[in-house]
Amino acid sequence: DWATDKVGHKLDEAGLHKWADVVEDWGDGVASDLGATPGEQQLGQSEQANELVHGDPGRIRESAKHLRDFHGAFDKVSSGLKKVDSSGWKGEGGDAFREKFGVHPAKWAQAAEACKSAADALESYADTVKWAQGQAQEAVALYKKGEKASKTAFATYTDKVESYKAK
Repeated sequence: DWATDKVGHKLDEAGLHKWADVVEDWGDGVASDLGATPGEQQLGQSEQANELVHGDPGRIRESAKHLRDFHGAFDKVSSGLKKVDSSGWKGEGGDAFREKFGVHPAKWAQAAEACKSAADALESYADTVKWAQGQAQEAVALYKKGEKASKTAFATYTDKVESYKAK
């Protein structure tokens, strides 16, 4: 991540802003895939909301969908296991089967419920990331407006100082 940030900085200095962003984003992605936590940038460092607030709501929702698929599959397994009727099995074999097998439908149901809960949490997280990135985009616009107002005020002040000195 450090190396791609440096290369991106040099590309930015050379006026290749789009390429700088591509290189930096690629480095952040690789670092994240390797388990690092690339730092989020601050206002004034980037104008892109996803660099100020990391996360991809679409990819988060994809993960939630996979968990929902697992929920459905595990729930079907649990339902199927509950239908197994061992009442006709007599003796030690039947007793041993019921003792060992009896916990499995509930465990599959627990796994299904855990996947559903995790999917719900990811959906909520995706909504939060999307909202936060929207807020970040608004903050970028306000920051740019403030920067422009500050430069204008400074220029006006400088002109007045120069005008005063000239008297």
